[in-house]
Amino acid sequence: MVVVITGITGFAGSFLAELLAREKGVEIHGLSRTGTWPASFPPIPQIKLHKTCWDNPCQVKETLRGIGPSQVYHLAGYSQTWKSHQEVAVTWTGNLQTTLALLEAIRESGLKPRILVAGSGLIYGPATQARDLKDEESPFFPDSPYAASKAAVDWLALQFGKSVGLEIVRARPFNHIGPRQGTDFAIASFSAKIACIEAGLMPPLLQTGPLNSPRDLTDVRDMARAYALLMQKGVSGQAYNIATGKPVVMREALEKLLEMSERRDIRVEEKASMSGKEEKGIAFAGVEKLRQATGWQPEISLEQTLRDTLAYWRGQVKEEIAKNKDGSV
Repeated sequence: MVVVITGITGFAGSFLAELLAREKGVEIHGLSRTGTWPASFPPIPQIKLHKTCWDNPCQVKETLRGIGPSQVYHLAGYSQTWKSHQEVAVTWTGNLQTTLALLEAIRESGLKPRILVAGSGLIYGPATQARDLKDEESPFFPDSPYAASKAAVDWLALQFGKSVGLEIVRARPFNHIGPRQGTDFAIASFSAKIACIEAGLMPPLLQTGPLNSPRDLTDVRDMARAYALLMQKGVSGQAYNIATGKPVVMREALEKLLEMSERRDIRVEEKASMSGKEEKGIAFAGVEKLRQATGWQPEISLEQTLRDTLAYWRGQVKEEIAKNKDGSV
């Protein structure tokens, strides 16, 4: 079996690569803008990286034709929700145009792989009532350029399946967290700052945004497993939410991290939302369709995910200290 993963050097892509690399008889190719592994991810020797220019359709087509994949996981794209408000064009190019380039290249190459396209649970928008269930039949109400671009990606994948005949499963992942995630995301940012405080590189003060928001937090390793199961068992043309179904208030997640810290003097300074908007309730991800199709259940507890994330950032801080004699990070 020959597998292609776009975005393989990213957060979820790297864990999916590790998962699939443990299977026998799987040949894995990764499409990446840089064609190199980031320092935070130990390279997997048997995976071949292909430097990919998504605005060069001929190059994308020839790369895929040379590989001849039987499965394609499309995880590449722009992922920073709040920054997307300042980088609207970059967001749309990174998500919609990249997906269009991939699907067009597959169509023109004559290949018939099974495809998983990763969208986002944010396409449903925030909760509009006290307990708001967001299942796969819920309407789209994206409230950021990122969410809007992912909604368009979802529709594009559906259209290519219907009109072109490509075998596409649409995944709608909600928030996923864990080691290697960048500090533009809350849990990674909290963990990195705690690690810096423990190392004496920062004063014991954590400045945060609003912490009263509930979020469904799935471990990235469980997310990768869900992608693999959907590739095997998901129905072509269908969409599947991926989440725990159990949202957690961000304040509670931060408190758990602080309890794991070596320091007991860390203060939290919570700032008001820059947008001034408050959520009207709790959005619950409907995940019954995923569970019925694949049997997937999250296996890694929130506590374990937080512990692993904090340990990862402690390691990153120690490495940076070793590299910099002056101790700056």
